Amino acid sequence: MVWPFAAGDLMPVTTVRVAGATLSSSTLAEPGAPFMSAGASKQPVSTVTSQGRASRSTLPTMRWRWNQRVATTLSPLSSRPVRRVSTAAPRRMATPAATRLARQFSWLDDMEHFQTTRINPLIRRVLGAFGRHLGLEAPYDLFFLTKQEIGRLDSPTLPEELAALIAERKREHLAAFETEPSWDLNETATHDRDESGVLKGVPGSPGVAEGEAYLVRRVEDFPKMRQGAILIAKTTNPSWTPLFYICSALITESGGPLSHGAVTARELGIPAVMFIKGALTRFRNGERLKVDGLRGVVTPIELS
Repeated sequence: MVWPFAAGDLMPVTTVRVAGATLSSSTLAEPGAPFMSAGASKQPVSTVTSQGRASRSTLPTMRWRWNQRVATTLSPLSSRPVRRVSTAAPRRMATPAATRLARQFSWLDDMEHFQTTRINPLIRRVLGAFGRHLGLEAPYDLFFLTKQEIGRLDSPTLPEELAALIAERKREHLAAFETEPSWDLNETATHDRDESGVLKGVPGSPGVAEGEAYLVRRVEDFPKMRQGAILIAKTTNPSWTPLFYICSALITESGGPLSHGAVTARELGIPAVMFIKGALTRFRNGERLKVDGLRGVVTPIELS
């Protein structure tokens, strides 16, 4: 049994009391923890925080119920006498339980992502305030320093050597946006293009659309995108979803039919072609293109 999270995750739990017994967080994290016993008590779970205050918590209760269900499902199998029988019956018994548990707890993935990333804006504001205090023209340039370099600061102003280091790293960072890494370090970068100039990729969403290309490399490019433009990007993620309501088609340099861009494009009914290598350098803003999502090809209008 692989536990999806250890006791104490997302909360400062040090001990858990069940039916009068006190269990440590390290004990609960073990595969053979008492929660896995089919005879575990059904009494409510209470927690004691690291500050010593008792409180009810949803997460330990959910963990207890989950393990109770698993134990209830698996205990009949372990108590049966060993004999030569087909393994189909145990599989039929375990599969519905596993499916039910997956449906019930799959939302924890999104919840964990939300809880662990929502602190990022606060961290950015703190670093930005620190950068302004040090007199940086662009406060967030402080991110070009490492944690160790920031930790060595011992004056209210930024030393000249660190200011020069920030400027150098920022130049390299901006220059990286204008270049594309080679797909094969042993070969010169090439594009999958036939003799007629048509670029071939991986079909992501069916449909045909024509429009002007718009290259998006960073969030700062979002506001300039026009209605009906063809969105061209290295890849997409959920924060890019509003652009899908503006664009007429999607082209990405990476991904496949199950990538975020392809799935979202199919949901909204716009054509998409994935894995067009070098798309951000091959196309230009304003260039008219024809996108065939079913065939997975992109054709410049003058060639169509």
